[in-house]
Amino acid sequence: TLRWQDGATISRDVRVLRGEDGRGLVIGSVDWIAESAVPGPGTRAATLELRSTAGQVLGKQSFTVICPYDQCTQSILVYWVSGQTLQHAHRRVQKTDQIEARALEELLWGPSPHNETGLTTALPMPEDVLAYSGRGADWGPRVRLLNLTIDQDIATANFSKELWAYQGGKIQTQLIREQITRTLQQFPGIREVRIAIDGQIKHVLEP
Repeated sequence: TLRWQDGATISRDVRVLRGEDGRGLVIGSVDWIAESAVPGPGTRAATLELRSTAGQVLGKQSFTVICPYDQCTQSILVYWVSGQTLQHAHRRVQKTDQIEARALEELLWGPSPHNETGLTTALPMPEDVLAYSGRGADWGPRVRLLNLTIDQDIATANFSKELWAYQGGKIQTQLIREQITRTLQQFPGIREVRIAIDGQIKHVLEP
């Protein structure tokens, strides 16, 4: 439940994953505002509460919910999978000098699970990473962007080792490449995109 100080709330059911230690693990993006009327104008403080089905509070986190019309935000495009093709969607994010990396981070969170158009992603989500038989003891539960470098017109996106959990054939690997490439190429000055996993470029995203 996302709760504002004036009592307004937005609630969603969330999926609990089984962590390696046997405890529940909740990973997700709070991309709920786009699907609901923002309760009140402007940027405001709110609290995110995680509760069990019995109503027990399991965790709380205070943060600021940015109004989508705030001048400190900007619209970017993120590319999702629709069937075997890509479809872009707009996301509103805080302005930053590293907007290209911010766009990739939005991509890694995946589309909202409540999106009405059925958009998905070919990138490994936490449930894929946790279920991957080849995962190592030092793996985390999700794919992260380690760094992004842009040299002249070539962008190199270096992802964490959890991206190896992509497990797929030619179509899936191509969709992953296209999602990353097209999300980056919306920004002026990026002509070519290279993808690395934990610093390795060769044999990455091969079927």
